[in-house]
Amino acid sequence: MLFFVFFLVVLNSNAQIERLKTDIEHILKAKNAEVGVSIISNKIKDTLTINDNVHYPLQSVFKFPIALAVLSEIDNGKISLGQKIEITKKDLSAN
Repeated sequence: MLFFVFFLVVLNSNAQIERLKTDIEHILKAKNAEVGVSIISNKIKDTLTINDNVHYPLQSVFKFPIALAVLSEIDNGKISLGQKIEITKKDLSAN
């Protein structure tokens, strides 16, 4: 009986992952964009990826850690919240 209950839970989990993947793919199909999605669970079988074979630019990925670094500088009194920070071409990497 315990195996049967476990089997139903696994089936339900797999069905939910597939349903979520289908729902996300349906939403993305209506967009004029190439989007990658990755939802990583603590159980590898519950991990969901869409377009994971595409290499995307990471601009959005970097916004959060940059914001944390700026807020840390504000907390440490090195800059103020309203202060403008100029970024010039020499501050950027060649790539």
